[in-house]
Amino acid sequence: MNEQTATTAFTKKPRFIVSILGGKRRNMNATLDSLRAQTYGEWTEDAAEQNFPHDYVLRIHAGDTLHPDALFRMAHAVERAEYEPDMIYADELIQEGKKPYEEHKKCEFSRVTALSYDMFGALLAIRREIYAACCPPQGEYDAGAEYAFRLRCMAKARRIVHIPLPLIINHSPTATPAAAGISAIRSYLEAERREESVSTGLWQGSFIVRARREPRLTSIIIPSLNELEPLRRLLESIDRCCMAYRHEIIIADGGSGDGRLLNYYDLLEKNKKNGHEAEKPQKSLKPRRGAY
Repeated sequence: MNEQTATTAFTKKPRFIVSILGGKRRNMNATLDSLRAQTYGEWTEDAAEQNFPHDYVLRIHAGDTLHPDALFRMAHAVERAEYEPDMIYADELIQEGKKPYEEHKKCEFSRVTALSYDMFGALLAIRREIYAACCPPQGEYDAGAEYAFRLRCMAKARRIVHIPLPLIINHSPTATPAAAGISAIRSYLEAERREESVSTGLWQGSFIVRARREPRLTSIIIPSLNELEPLRRLLESIDRCCMAYRHEIIIADGGSGDGRLLNYYDLLEKNKKNGHEAEKPQKSLKPRRGAY
């Protein structure tokens, strides 16, 4: 355990095990140096002390460097929360190579957003019980497996907290591979018993989840009064132009007395009863006299 202590007293004092994912030894050392510089001392590296009594597991990539107050801010988020958070994430700075820093400001937690891309990013703390129940990936770091693991944790989480401060420098941002991301989202949706389609988004690592909905029914209301030929031509044009739409036709008759028109209504009803409607299920002819 790190012997350094924070200056502010905490009543809960959450403890963290830090899991450093992959990377070369040089990158690992940079991450460990940033951990040793933390102002909050209730943490250990996972490889150092597996029996360390802890509340959260913190997952970070080798090579990324923490702000000195990163663990302090996370502990403070736990302290001020009415109920113990299940997951905690924060804003981050992104720096690829020698490029200038780019601040990545994140939104408050949304399950919709989390299914659009890996919104949790480079710094994520997961409550111990949820972490253990969701089978964290083992071995070499894999962005797809990591995203699937995070979605499994999200499915069990009820309180997810966002810290709107950049607490880590992400030196190697990795996009979720398309196939692995789609598979992870589908597994999440199946577990939730939701029927939506998944596709890739506009940029690498983003996804689109669409609800499968029945086509909307369009009602076409036709006022009619002693006009047979115009009505017949209109119905024929609807047949030609609206075959691709799910629709119904309601003839609102205003009290016609034309015998030929009334016979035409009877013919429409007869065709409907004889099964002609089965050939065109999107159309429903409903003469309603005086209904308009």
